[in-house]
Amino acid sequence: MKIGFIGLGHMGGSMIKGISNCEQIIGYHYDADKSKVLSAKLAIEVITDLNNFVDQVDLIVLSVRTNIVETMIAQIKKLVPHKIILSVVSGLTIEKMLEMFDNSQQKIVRIMPNLNAEIQMSATGVCYTDNFSKIEKDTINNFIKNFGKVYEIPEEQFEIFTILGGVSPAWFFKIINVMEEIGVQHGMDKTLAKQVAVQSGIGSLQNLSQNSASSIELVNQVAVPGGITIESLKVLNEHHFDEIIKKAANKALEKEHQTFSKKRGN
Repeated sequence: MKIGFIGLGHMGGSMIKGISNCEQIIGYHYDADKSKVLSAKLAIEVITDLNNFVDQVDLIVLSVRTNIVETMIAQIKKLVPHKIILSVVSGLTIEKMLEMFDNSQQKIVRIMPNLNAEIQMSATGVCYTDNFSKIEKDTINNFIKNFGKVYEIPEEQFEIFTILGGVSPAWFFKIINVMEEIGVQHGMDKTLAKQVAVQSGIGSLQNLSQNSASSIELVNQVAVPGGITIESLKVLNEHHFDEIIKKAANKALEKEHQTFSKKRGN
């Protein structure tokens, strides 16, 4: 299966980096100079002729920004009635995509990977239109496994999956950054502070993934009565740490929901 990428930015680039066999991957970009830069950066062929690009591929990964996706679909919809479309566009439902393609039989896969796709460690949600065969689904799921773990979910869960799987890496990176700053503030070398924070994060998450205990049970194992950890947690609780995270998630959900409903007047 030959795969073509429209959208070679952060997410598209991360996905391409996670694919082991780039010989079956090509990209599209309308600008000749930019296409040369992207080709060298991503180690794939990047084509500037849209018709030529579409003719060569079986599956098109649509990984463009929300503000240009409708324009992009308008350019390709007459070229792709028999192609599979794999959308990575946040907030864009399958129903809205079918409207944009003006083709109720267009085969569409909606996925939500995260930045960790580039190291094959993404949590990736996926759902399909109902006109895929089992063989087609298996083939596409095997492709998506290049990016990490795959979770086939109902589309109504996509918004919350986007928060838990797509947004949350930024929260983890933010926490690590704060820990680096704390280390530097107290005289530690920044590189060492990062290494310690990252290793603590990796160890904690692996422990959780391999442990029958719940996350809160592990918190309590570290935060023993009378210890220093429990004192730090008291500060987090006093400042409503849990509620801050929930508010951040709700704000992201609100933005996710509004992205296309506003644009299309719903």
